[in-house]
Amino acid sequence: MDVFDKNVPKDRHLSEASFDLKSLLTEPIQDDVWCKVKRNNKERGAVRIRAAYFPIEKPQPTEDGSEPIPVQSNSGILTISVPQAKDISQNSRIKSQCRVLFNGHEVYQSKNVLGTNPGYWTDLDVFVTDLQAAQVNVELISDGAIIGTYGVSGTKLLKSSDEILRNAEDKVEFVSMQGGSGAAKLKMSAVWKPILMDPAAHRPVFGVIRVKIMASRDLLNTEAIGGDSDLYVVIVGAGSVGCGRIKTIDSDLNLTWSEIHYVAVAL
Repeated sequence: MDVFDKNVPKDRHLSEASFDLKSLLTEPIQDDVWCKVKRNNKERGAVRIRAAYFPIEKPQPTEDGSEPIPVQSNSGILTISVPQAKDISQNSRIKSQCRVLFNGHEVYQSKNVLGTNPGYWTDLDVFVTDLQAAQVNVELISDGAIIGTYGVSGTKLLKSSDEILRNAEDKVEFVSMQGGSGAAKLKMSAVWKPILMDPAAHRPVFGVIRVKIMASRDLLNTEAIGGDSDLYVVIVGAGSVGCGRIKTIDSDLNLTWSEIHYVAVAL
């Protein structure tokens, strides 16, 4: 967790606080944890958090040895794959980017790829609190303009991905995109990894950390002339596939936030 002082034109990094994620394997729910804030190996106050670990649920084995029964959950990790598009333009020198939006918010943007049949080879994990309301949109962008779009609900994307895997002998079908030349097609699939948001059962696998940033005390003041720093905290971690940022509170070094963030991680 990084502590910043909000400034114009650029926020200034002040210090950082760390939390050992591996400790959640033996103690999945931890309340009232004070994480020491350090700058240049010197303590500069503390950030108070609560953390809870919710692992991905594996399919349950059956007594007769048949195919395992998937765990039913409306929350979990949605792994979205966008490997390729084709026929996006008649210009063979076109450069394009792939942008993925989840519920209207950008979660990924690729680098520029050359050609009419670009390979983006995108795989990303998105934490989903409500699968029934999930919406995934893909936009292809060239020179700042959108040249193709495709939107699909999370449940429909998973259903079509399952049907392809069962019936197409490893073949993933292309779907038609809207806009642009009208001929663009997209290859896209998804995998669902359910999470039961219940602290009763915990296993050491890929999952989600719930972090509640509660308060801070005695943080470093970097204002040169009068007043106190305008501070906020950014949550980061090695191996994390998501992060969080809490709101800025002006001119205060002993803060109370009580904000909850969910971060998908691989422990």
